[in-house]
Amino acid sequence: MNKGILFILTLLFLASCGGSTEEKKPASKAPTTKEASKKKKNAMVLTARDVYTQALGAHDRIMPKMEEIGQLKSDLETKVQRGKFDDSMASEVDESIRALQKAYDDMMFWMEYVQEVDYHLDSESFSDHEKMEEASTMKAEILRIEKDFNSSISKAKALLRNA
Repeated sequence: MNKGILFILTLLFLASCGGSTEEKKPASKAPTTKEASKKKKNAMVLTARDVYTQALGAHDRIMPKMEEIGQLKSDLETKVQRGKFDDSMASEVDESIRALQKAYDDMMFWMEYVQEVDYHLDSESFSDHEKMEEASTMKAEILRIEKDFNSSISKAKALLRNA
């Protein structure tokens, strides 16, 4: 029994020490200009798609705030109708209501625009440079909208606390 185990262990040891039975592959040649260009193109499309994905991340952070924007706007309008703000605050309250509405409208417009960008990223009709520019513009716009959302929400909450 011990000789059998010793024999099996020896075979396993020898098998693990053995070299690979695969044939060595010849070294690959340097890519042609066309192949290098194609790789560069694919990397650029992936980069544009990555920027697009980052923009969608900002969208996902903003979406839960859409309802809050509507509620704050409604609360401010209700307090204005009930005379809860003095005349000295009227322009500030109106400005806050407009900022909330603009942030909401900008987000709605952006959501329509993003569908067009998604189509362009998959299209062969646009250059890699055009795709990257469009994705970058879309990302910059949603980041601006996110900033506007946050500032208009903060301002409206401060006004409501002081009403």
